[in-house]
Amino acid sequence: MKNTLKKLALEMRFRYYYVMFVITKKENRTEFSQYARFFDESCTGWTKDAEYNLLFLKQQQANATSLLEKKGFLFLNEVYEMLGIPFSKEGQLVGWIYNKDNPIGDNYVDFGLYDISRNRGFVNGFERSVLLDFNVDGMIFDKL
Repeated sequence: MKNTLKKLALEMRFRYYYVMFVITKKENRTEFSQYARFFDESCTGWTKDAEYNLLFLKQQQANATSLLEKKGFLFLNEVYEMLGIPFSKEGQLVGWIYNKDNPIGDNYVDFGLYDISRNRGFVNGFERSVLLDFNVDGMIFDKL
């Protein structure tokens, strides 16, 4: 019974995300980048407690920004690793560059947690999973 309910919940979540994707495509909008990933039960640190997941992600976001400031650069795959998200080919080429005097980008890592159009339910504690869309500076491999 428990496995059946779990499968049903996963299927419903898949259908929700699929419907949202189809609606976005039909309206000819792109609401997230190619680097966006879901933080869900397959990720490190995810729990059934929505508030804990928000706190965990905020802490990992702060850790990633600290690492960026310390190293001067950070690849997207390094952030994926912090969250238990599988690496991508692009993730080894794109990321963030930190330059206090001459910033290339934002000079901080943002997971897009407070994108209200997409993550209102998560931020308010009603959803346990969230779509993260990272504010990468773009291709950094050639800038190191």
